[in-house]
Amino acid sequence: MINSLIISLIIAGIGALIKFLDRKGYLHVLFNQAMFRIAPPITCDQKLSIKAITKLQAHLIRILVKDQNNFGRHQGQYGKSYDVKSSEIWQPKGSSENLNLKPRMYLTYWPVIIMKEHGVAQRSVSYAFAGIEKLFSDGRIPLFSSAPDPSPVGREQKWNYRHSMAGAHLLAINQPNNSITRSVVGQMLDKNNPWQDCTGGWWQTSEKKGKPDLWASAYALKLLDFMSKNQIVPFIQNPSSIKKTIEHTICFFETEWNSQHWGDPGRLLTEENLVLMFIELSPILSRYSPELKNKCITVMKDWLNPAGDLRKSYLERLAAQKTPIFSVQAYIRMAYAFYISNDKTIDWHPLFERVAQSSLKQLYSTEWAFLLDLSFIYKREVLSREL
Repeated sequence: MINSLIISLIIAGIGALIKFLDRKGYLHVLFNQAMFRIAPPITCDQKLSIKAITKLQAHLIRILVKDQNNFGRHQGQYGKSYDVKSSEIWQPKGSSENLNLKPRMYLTYWPVIIMKEHGVAQRSVSYAFAGIEKLFSDGRIPLFSSAPDPSPVGREQKWNYRHSMAGAHLLAINQPNNSITRSVVGQMLDKNNPWQDCTGGWWQTSEKKGKPDLWASAYALKLLDFMSKNQIVPFIQNPSSIKKTIEHTICFFETEWNSQHWGDPGRLLTEENLVLMFIELSPILSRYSPELKNKCITVMKDWLNPAGDLRKSYLERLAAQKTPIFSVQAYIRMAYAFYISNDKTIDWHPLFERVAQSSLKQLYSTEWAFLLDLSFIYKREVLSREL
C-alpha cells in the first residue's frame, strides 16, 4: 500500500517535472543535446555510397540542431555559430539596426524549409516556427536598434519589412492561412502600402535608408507567389492585385539586373549575391521572366571552367572580399543553384560530391541545409540506379 503510494507520487512528480521543462523550453534543449550525442560523426568515404550519404545526413542534422538557439532573443532560430559581423554587408547604409539583436532570419529560413520538407528534426523545426512567430508585433517584426522593450509603447516604432515578409512566408509554409501571414500580405497589398517603392522594389525597413532592397524584394516576391499559387483566402478574391504586384516586382529585378547584375558596388559582389538570389528566385523566374533566368544561368556558367569546376579567378575574387567566402561555401552554393535551375546542361553532382567529402566547419546553417537537401536527392538517385 505504502509502496504503491510512493510510486504514484514519484510518477506524478516526474510528470509535473516534464510539463514544467516543456513549458519553459528546457525539454527541447535536452532533446537536442541527446540527438547531438546519439548521431554518429561524419567520416565520408571517397565514393559516395548509400552508407556515406546516410552518415552525411546524420551529421548535418546533428550540427543544424546544435546550431539552434535554445534561449534568449534568438530562441528557436538557427545560426548560433555564425559570426554576426559577417552580416554587416547585407545591411543598408545608415541602418540603425543592431546586428547582435537582429533576427537570424536567413540562417533559419532554409534549414526550416528543407528539414520540414524531408520530415527530419521535427521538434527542432517546430521550435523554430514558434521562435519566428514570437518575433511579430502588430503584424510586423520590429527593427531592433536597442534591447527590446517589453512595453509596445516604449519600443521605437521602426519595422523590419524584409524580415516580416520572410517570417510570414515561413509561417505560411507551416500553416498557409495563419493570421500573421494574412496581416503581412494585407499590408503589402494595401494601396497606401509604404513597403514597396514606385520602382517595384521593396524597402528593407521602415527607415527607407539607401535604395529599395533586392533581398526584401525577393522575400516579397516569394510570399506573394506562395499566396497566389495556394489560393489563400481572402486574396484569391482579388487575384489581379497580387499578379500586378508580382509583375511590378519582377520589373525591379530586371532593371537591377541590367544595371549591376544584382551586385552592389563597394558592398556586395555579383559573384556572391547573384548565386544566392538565384536560389531564391529561380522557380518564380521560370514562370514570370524565363529570359532573365537564362541570363543568370549564362553568367553562372561563365564561372565554371571547361571541366565543370569553379574557376580559380572566381574563387579568388570571393576570398578577397572584406568578408571572405571560402571555397567550400562557393561550391555548395553553386551546386544548389544549378540544381534549382533544372538546367540539364550543367551537372551539379561533382560540385556536391566535392563538398560532401570536405570539412564542413567553414559552412553555416543555410549552407548545411543546402547540402542536406542535395544529399536526399543524390541518395534517391543512387537508390534508383541500384534497383
